[in-house]
Amino acid sequence: MSKTVNARDAMPKGGTLVIETANAELDASYASKHAGVQPGRHVMLAVTDTGHGMDAATQAHMFEPFFTTKEAGKGTGLVLPWSSAS
Repeated sequence: MSKTVNARDAMPKGGTLVIETANAELDASYASKHAGVQPGRHVMLAVTDTGHGMDAATQAHMFEPFFTTKEAGKGTGLVLPWSSAS
């Protein structure tokens, strides 16, 4: 959910947001090249948008759980992941 909110915010003048899912069969060769991946049946979730993208400095932090480019009080924070797990 927060990924879609971020995508929306990256397109202040409108754009396209695509959410897709697919079944994926990951083989042993793929799994051996990706730490923590087990071969077998998985689900793929992809979120793409036509937003302005991220600069290199932002990309360097994109997997940090508490990193944000939003000003104080403007993000979704931990509310969405917490409410989804409840």
